[in-house]
Amino acid sequence: MAERFGRVLAHLESPALGTHHAVSFLGLGFVPTRGQALFLIYLWIINIALSTVAYPSSASKEELASLLGHRVGLFSFVNLALAVLYASRNNMLLYLTNWTHPTFLVLHRWTAVIAVFQALIHSAIYLHGYQDVIFESTEILHSRYWIWGVAALTAMLLLIPTSSLPLRRRFYEAFLASHIVLSVLVLVGSILHIFYRYGWRWRYQAWIMVALGVWGFDRLLARPLRLLRAGIREAQISIVDETYLMIEIASVKAEGYVYLYFPSLSWRVWESHPFSVAAVSCPARVGSSIDPGSGTALPELTEKNRVSSKQFRTNIPGDSCTPGIVFFVRQKGGLTSKLRRHAGDGQRPKVLVESSYGTGMCLFRHRPHSVTCSKYPNLVCIAGGVGITAVLPLIQTGNLLPPVKTELYWGVRNAALVEAVTKVVGQSADLTASKTRWGHADVSILVGKRFELRSVLEGAARRMSGGITFAVCGPPEMADEVRSIVTELGIGGLAVKLHEQSFVG
Repeated sequence: MAERFGRVLAHLESPALGTHHAVSFLGLGFVPTRGQALFLIYLWIINIALSTVAYPSSASKEELASLLGHRVGLFSFVNLALAVLYASRNNMLLYLTNWTHPTFLVLHRWTAVIAVFQALIHSAIYLHGYQDVIFESTEILHSRYWIWGVAALTAMLLLIPTSSLPLRRRFYEAFLASHIVLSVLVLVGSILHIFYRYGWRWRYQAWIMVALGVWGFDRLLARPLRLLRAGIREAQISIVDETYLMIEIASVKAEGYVYLYFPSLSWRVWESHPFSVAAVSCPARVGSSIDPGSGTALPELTEKNRVSSKQFRTNIPGDSCTPGIVFFVRQKGGLTSKLRRHAGDGQRPKVLVESSYGTGMCLFRHRPHSVTCSKYPNLVCIAGGVGITAVLPLIQTGNLLPPVKTELYWGVRNAALVEAVTKVVGQSADLTASKTRWGHADVSILVGKRFELRSVLEGAARRMSGGITFAVCGPPEMADEVRSIVTELGIGGLAVKLHEQSFVG
């Protein structure tokens, strides 16, 4: 049964076109998986069907056009509400479906595109219907409902090009600000368009109210509640090497991934960035691994530094100190370049922590969750560079449902990051050995080299008995290669499941 289910999963998790999913297509966008593509096709079909059926047969051509205009206009409002819901960080569908946030972002974009098409059809129908009136008098063009309708449609049209992948990547802060402003204009313009045309008689505004309610719940209630858990903290920034930084925040508990706000580094205090929690560490150890102003590699671990543990863990139950959280970040310019400048000045910038997000994280309670299950009890983790931060918690949460066997393969450019990570999590790293042991996990680390992923994954499949969960986090090219190999294994009849950790922008 697991083998059949694995075949189905393998087909659904393959890219809809070609072999790339994490790598963008011509730098313009991401190819959805087949499973995502099927749902997107369903969205288009259901919208087209509901827009074109069940009209009265006795209606004239003009009446049919008016009914169609009303209907697609209303469906545009419905899809706007869904688009806002899909983009929400505190979207309850995340917990009901167990789909990932990147999947809902895909749905958000395409649902928004459908809403724009419906708004265009609505506008074209009524523009055609009123063309004789417009030519005779421009009074209608100066009416409030017309002006606000045009404003809402213009904002919707501007959202498409300003949300393109090249602009998001190069001008993320500008994209974020413009996206919020234009989205608010769409919602406000739509509701005023209805009010000045119909008042509140037909309740056409209901779905816009739903969108505003979802937006308000996420940004004005749920996010502030998550921020209040930690309050205002200070971040210690340390330079691991020329590529990576370490961020340590004391007296905060978090899991999965969080959004960090650095209000003292920019006047745009609303901006936040997602980071995976690499470890939970005691403040007594915070800052002890790396000299904050140093850009040199860490010294080799001595036998005194090495910690042997039978159970993988990042905080010690017997400690009396309050734990903090640790992040490892790759420098990419923007925020990370500002953080690097603070690493050597001895200052600790103020930080707000919006936590926690990820599988099993709910606003009001935490549901313990393991990526493995009875059908796929073995765990094989593939990490590239700073992708180790997302993989380490998966190994730790494996204790909730102990995997039959756990293996970690970590490829990294230089030893400095390895030394920093192992010190924080309290594990040893003998880089001269082919394998080491971190709790219940067999760990292989390659410095300055790349794993032959096909031999690694196929070898694990031969050694392990039972289903396997393959988890990957790293460069897009590596993630796509792992996806391709796991797909082949699944189609070949092996019980395999892919768990990809990523932030797809």
